[in-house]
Amino acid sequence: MDTERVLERYTVIVQDGMITEMGPSASVEIPQGARVLGGRGAYLLPGLTDFHIHLRSTDELLSYLAYGVTTVVQLSDALRGAPDLLRYRDQLASGEMLGPTLYTSGPLLDGDPPIRADVDSDVDSLLDRGDVPFPDETGIPEAVRMTKAAGTAVTPNLSFVAMTRRQLDDVEAVLADPETRYLHPAVLTMWQRQNFTRRADLERFDKREQAKYPFLKKLTKALNDAGVPLLLGTDASFVGLFPGKSAHVELRELVEAGLTPYEALKTGTRNAGDFIGEYVSSAEPFGLVAPGQRADLILVQGNPLEDISTVSNIGGVMVRGRWLTSAELEQAREEVAASYGR
Repeated sequence: MDTERVLERYTVIVQDGMITEMGPSASVEIPQGARVLGGRGAYLLPGLTDFHIHLRSTDELLSYLAYGVTTVVQLSDALRGAPDLLRYRDQLASGEMLGPTLYTSGPLLDGDPPIRADVDSDVDSLLDRGDVPFPDETGIPEAVRMTKAAGTAVTPNLSFVAMTRRQLDDVEAVLADPETRYLHPAVLTMWQRQNFTRRADLERFDKREQAKYPFLKKLTKALNDAGVPLLLGTDASFVGLFPGKSAHVELRELVEAGLTPYEALKTGTRNAGDFIGEYVSSAEPFGLVAPGQRADLILVQGNPLEDISTVSNIGGVMVRGRWLTSAELEQAREEVAASYGR
């Protein structure tokens, strides 16, 4: 992920949770006693980062790994179902708890108009008149220029917008997804009670979303074309945004917005590692397959640079140097589902 390329017939050496050496298989000597994992015919890439999650149960951590998400960033304070974020962070880092590396932020900073207050906005005023709001796309270039000048990274969160549309179109299909079997019962109940179809202002909200989705895709493409760093984020585990699985939805949405598969993958690998490296002084480097990087890796069938959907064809995941096959991760998730009586 340093450039858009595939290195064929390479060997990667991992020790103590870090990549220590890599190179052509013919020239890299495998240390005696090393565990050898064959990857013939498969593609090795950095583990993914979801830069916008809300952990509602520690059981969700397994699902992130099952989908190759080896790093997550909690963008809020702790929630009721997972109240001890700092302890989880330390236990994950030490290997005492199995799951992705966890980074935490401070409490939510609300927007303008705020999410959690009854404040009128231009969009609401248009809806009150019965007009469908169409954002002024002529403002995109200036917004992009200001964002780039400020040195700001952006999380487009297209998967959230797409899932909002899916809920409005067919919420029953969302709740019938087989992935719901791995959700904590309290989370599933929250999804049933708090999905967008239960809004009192459903008709006007639907109109707002009709305008929002295409506009945000155009804005995302413009930001990327201007060189603004984009970060993969999903808002999991809000309604319909399954831990881990939604990261793959985000990759597909980014490609549909006009990014190349390589550019989409950068948002969840290299860009995430660069951002954490800049702002978290104690963080280990990650996001690349290279010596000196944390050994967070996924092995997939098919070249994701040609077809982004192949990222879902996961054969195994390495998190901080620990190798787990997809079969092992699915068995662990089935045990979670069984504990829920599913």
